[in-house]
Amino acid sequence: MNYKYITGDNLEITSSGWSEGTVLQDIYPDSSFVSGVENPQSMKMVPIIRDQKIYAKYTFEKRFEGGPGLVHGGILSTVLDEMMGYATVTHNLWCVTAILKLTTDHRVQYKKSLS
Repeated sequence: MNYKYITGDNLEITSSGWSEGTVLQDIYPDSSFVSGVENPQSMKMVPIIRDQKIYAKYTFEKRFEGGPGLVHGGILSTVLDEMMGYATVTHNLWCVTAILKLTTDHRVQYKKSLS
């Protein structure tokens, strides 16, 4: 099995069919925990295409708190995984995450908007 690794490069969306302002939320409407509009437990995040990139702005609720006042790292990893999934779809690739290792030194507070 061949694996491809994320390089950290910021690739613009060049595939046809994906235009400015396209809402990506409808790709996984019922199954996504992050953006599924039909999932009652979903975060209801709305990823869109802006400037040929995937963009979302979100304010985390208290239910996602890990340490006092901070968003749980597992929730942040889940959001990252979802955004990576949307990025691959816009390049006409369908994939799943095999391994996700996240190291961060940035604390994210809940009830604070993040883009």
